[in-house]
Amino acid sequence: MEILDEAPETELKPNEGKNKLLTYLNLGLFVVCIGILGISMIMGFDKYNDYAIKGIGLYFLTGIYLLVNNGSFIKSSLFRFTYLFIGIAIVGVLFKIMHWPGSSILLLLSFPGLIGTYGIYFITKQNKHWTDFVKLGLVFAVVSERLCTIFRVFEYSELLQIFSVLVLTLLLVESVLKFNRD
Repeated sequence: MEILDEAPETELKPNEGKNKLLTYLNLGLFVVCIGILGISMIMGFDKYNDYAIKGIGLYFLTGIYLLVNNGSFIKSSLFRFTYLFIGIAIVGVLFKIMHWPGSSILLLLSFPGLIGTYGIYFITKQNKHWTDFVKLGLVFAVVSERLCTIFRVFEYSELLQIFSVLVLTLLLVESVLKFNRD
């Protein structure tokens, strides 16, 4: 009897089955939310719009989780800096909510720091796929939208939100197609 060091090609990695299911559920949630939003807009049921918007927000958060969890950025040494900048952003948002001084400085340090960290990772990455360019655009759009919303600079920040959701959907559909190819 031969003992294999590696699992056969058809066997899933420990997290791959869970991520595949979560990706399918996430895209299903998006379709349902868009359907609810469309039907409520057509029929004039404004009370369901809020549920659909919250569902799309949940879709976006779980989609970002899937991208980070399945990507190579989480395995890089630069990912540690992301924790630092996210922590600074959370403190800055709390300062902003409490109307304490220094919130703008904290937010202006953290958000460009996130873009810079991912930008450095992107530049130093050896093998780039078209999805890497799309992820860079997604990071830039999400951070720009948050900055514009917090500082009330850009009156059309909803367009950046819609763009971010569409780009995330493109990336998740690509991962579903990749699951089906493998």
